[in-house]
Amino acid sequence: MKPQVYHVDAFTSQPFRGNSAGVVFPADNLSEAQMQLIAR
Repeated sequence: MKPQVYHVDAFTSQPFRGNSAGVVFPADNLSEAQMQLIAR
């Protein structure tokens, strides 16, 4: 299954403002190193 990647903006009503986060589903097959790269 190919992972789905989403960019989420928290604490705002405007795109690309507030606190941003990358969300990946499913993340079960990602290594810690891969998760750290996504987080940066």
